[in-house]
Amino acid sequence: MKSAWPHPEDWHRPNVAEFEKLHQLLLPYAESGDMFCQYACATITWLRLCCESMEEFIRGHSVRIEEATRWWIAAAMQVHEGALDNLITDGNGSEADRAREVFRQVEQECLDLVGRSEGMPVYGQEFFVIVQSRLYGKMQK
Repeated sequence: MKSAWPHPEDWHRPNVAEFEKLHQLLLPYAESGDMFCQYACATITWLRLCCESMEEFIRGHSVRIEEATRWWIAAAMQVHEGALDNLITDGNGSEADRAREVFRQVEQECLDLVGRSEGMPVYGQEFFVIVQSRLYGKMQK
């Protein structure tokens, strides 16, 4: 069975100091409600851009996903489509489960909003606006 984790020899160490500094610069803005900074903090955390090694990457996975999920929720509540998409695909916890359920409902009810590319579904902005509206009650950016 193939491992879900990259092989240690395939690990490409990011510039950890640079990403840690960037995360610290973004954090006050994210905490004050800036959805773009919230999404950026989630991305840095989710992609493990502050990990020194593959072992650290694996060891802290669940904690980082929980942190990223909190930022995705905060940004998704403000109509950030990327955050909503990541919450649905990679988030954990009850809010992520709820988002996945709403996503499935909208997918079944709004077939005309689901495109196809080489057999794969494609979800556009209008689709995510409906999902976001059902989750958080906001219709527009």
